[in-house]
Amino acid sequence: MRWRVVAMLFAVRVGLGFQFQTLGSVSNDLVAEFGLDYADIGMLVGMFMVPGLFLAIPAGFSGRYLSDRVLSSLGMLALALGGLASGLAGDPWLIGFGRMLSGVGFLLSTLYFTKMTADWFSGKEMATAWESLS
Repeated sequence: MRWRVVAMLFAVRVGLGFQFQTLGSVSNDLVAEFGLDYADIGMLVGMFMVPGLFLAIPAGFSGRYLSDRVLSSLGMLALALGGLASGLAGDPWLIGFGRMLSGVGFLLSTLYFTKMTADWFSGKEMATAWESLS
């Protein structure tokens, strides 16, 4: 069971990378569609990481009150909703909102995926589990 969960965590972490990198690959289309400049694109890229500045410590403390499964599920839900909001956005500020929501999901997912892996594996298995997640 643990190894199936590691496979799922691996797939989600691949998705995290795609979600972070996608904005750069569609930046020319965003410039043409919304009239943005590349500084605005850079700001949208950075908005993905802004929640980590303010929520990293409170998210860590929230693990005392909620289970890892709940927090990582909330993170994946926030990632999905943020991606959906950004994808369906008709205004640049909605793209920014979606990016920030995805950033919250990224923070929660990454934080609690790492914790769950450390809790579930020990000894020789730990190195294999870490390698499959990175």
